[in-house]
Amino acid sequence: MAHVEAGEGERAKQELRRAFTRSPNDAKLAGALAHVHGHLGENDQAALFIERAATLAPDEMPPQWEAADFLHRLRRFKPAAKFYERCLKLNPRELAASEGLARCRLEFGDEAGMTRAYEAAIHASPERPQSYWIYMRALQTLGRIEAALEVLDRGLTRLPNDKDLTEFVCSLTQFSDRFAAPAAQPK
Repeated sequence: MAHVEAGEGERAKQELRRAFTRSPNDAKLAGALAHVHGHLGENDQAALFIERAATLAPDEMPPQWEAADFLHRLRRFKPAAKFYERCLKLNPRELAASEGLARCRLEFGDEAGMTRAYEAAIHASPERPQSYWIYMRALQTLGRIEAALEVLDRGLTRLPNDKDLTEFVCSLTQFSDRFAAPAAQPK
């Protein structure tokens, strides 16, 4: 990696490729190649090697997360979703992976899949206010204020003294008829 920092990315890439040819099952070498290709702006090659690194190390969270995150940033939502799912198999309480998976699902038109991902996050971490908050924020963005309020109700039932959830009420209530002032009675 020192070659990349010194502006010698091509040389680093060639050295890593030679090493990877000798050790094609080395996840760390595949990951290093992904980083060099990414640094050089060669995103297709970077994606290939980052997926390879994650595939070679299926029981390790960092390569799974790096693949999911990189592919998501490239807007390759289906493969990113696959790696977010692997992250969640390794750690079901990883809220960032739940949120990434939900966003990927939504990007390819699977709103039910988005809902399942957020519900799984709440199920895995019911004591963490963030598990409710990320779901409510997504629903609010979709204009599904009543659904967001239902999630908020569940969160406040579980965590009645949580400051963040209580403050979220303010941002949701301004959009909801549930909290509208009663209409003035005609005289």
